[in-house]
Amino acid sequence: MLTCISMFGLGFCGFDRCFVGQIWLGVIKGLTLGGLTIWYFIDLVVVLTNCLILYDRIDIKVLAWDVHFKETTVVPACIICIGVLAFFVAELFTVLTHKHTLKAELRKRHLISARPNMDEIRDIFDKWDTDQNGKLSQAEMKEAILGLGLPITDEQVEAMIRKADVDGDGQLDCMEFAAMIYRN
Repeated sequence: MLTCISMFGLGFCGFDRCFVGQIWLGVIKGLTLGGLTIWYFIDLVVVLTNCLILYDRIDIKVLAWDVHFKETTVVPACIICIGVLAFFVAELFTVLTHKHTLKAELRKRHLISARPNMDEIRDIFDKWDTDQNGKLSQAEMKEAILGLGLPITDEQVEAMIRKADVDGDGQLDCMEFAAMIYRN
């Protein structure tokens, strides 16, 4: 439980310290917003490290940690910790590589300026709309993005389209495409 409290940011408010019986430290930590986040991150590292190395206690006097855990909870906490960390890392990787790289790659290739105008976006849209039907299909989007040298899966393209597809037809018209570019 302490792992979940820490990993989902509740330690920032002092809930982690309250959970282990250190009510006053929890209140102080909460009032100082996790010691201006420094205290929160130190405690987070302590909890996660202990969890990952399967210790059944946290005994660090300098940080006022003296907590013992039931042996039956150590392995499940480690599994939860690994699962949540894997999810966060995967999500961070997705955000860093796909939300910003499309726009960055278009800028790098001088296809759009730092603040793209509608004419630039229309030009890109027209180049990518290979069948000239006024809509970008999933296949056209994937082919164009791969043509920029960016790795992307069908699922990622589908998610991009689903997020920007206002009319729900599974394709992007020029205005939906422009909104996606401006949003990212």
